Amino acid sequence: MNHGRTTESIFHYTDSHGLLGIVSSHALWASSAAGLNDRAEVTQGWAAIREVLDELPSSPGTEFLREIDPAHAQHRVFVLSGSTRGDDASQWDRYGSNGYGYSLELGVTRRLEAVGRVGTTASRLVSIGDFNEITPWADAIYSDGPVRETVERLGLQLDQEPLDMVDDDYDYVAGLEMAAQRDLATLAHQVKSPGFSGEHERRVVATFDAGSKHIRYRASAAGIVSYLPLGVPPEGWRPAQVLPAEQAAPLPLRSVTLGPKHAREHVGLIEDLLRAHGYVDVTVQLSSVPLR
Repeated sequence: MNHGRTTESIFHYTDSHGLLGIVSSHALWASSAAGLNDRAEVTQGWAAIREVLDELPSSPGTEFLREIDPAHAQHRVFVLSGSTRGDDASQWDRYGSNGYGYSLELGVTRRLEAVGRVGTTASRLVSIGDFNEITPWADAIYSDGPVRETVERLGLQLDQEPLDMVDDDYDYVAGLEMAAQRDLATLAHQVKSPGFSGEHERRVVATFDAGSKHIRYRASAAGIVSYLPLGVPPEGWRPAQVLPAEQAAPLPLRSVTLGPKHAREHVGLIEDLLRAHGYVDVTVQLSSVPLR
């Protein structure tokens, strides 16, 4: 899927805990879809997909997709959010610790990969517990058109597969079902209500087939939330492998904007923090939003 891929900067809003974790680990945290601020996002994407499937004419591929039940999907889905707006009042209020947070400007030309725990080792073979799929940054979907386009394309692709061979090769068809579940789960978690279109959101969606050993947990205002660290791999890294934490390269961090409630003296402290973790060519500046 390729909804609105971009080579522009992405701005990720976070609080002080998030900034410290990001620069010290060279990783961004994709949160479990179940822990997103807008809990309706967990279901509305699947509802949009179901609506499209109900309207499409019958075909082997469409019927195959109709049989997929999100309640039975084994995938763990994580979402990393950013915006094309780097100094926005509504973003500071909603995601930037009410003006005491930080907006991180990130380049998007380097693909992100899942980061394993300290001590994780890379292998030539990707085990089922390590297999994952992580999208590039893409526009959040605020309308029905991209959902219909993607579902139709998946159905046409499946129409070309020998879907009636389940009795002869169960593993083959089961593999197709797992891949289709993953594609639909990714699409479902790119959907947002049109009421949030003013956030100009772009997302990375990460799906794990069975990667619970790589999932981390943190405290939040809403309780315990699971998350998946995403980092930049070294050159030549093979996609779908889990990246050992020790091999994560510095993030493509271009600038840090301090929330509008920070004092000007805070700029130097953040510059020192960034240098201490190897980020030496990053612009640090104060927000120009008059949020007080």
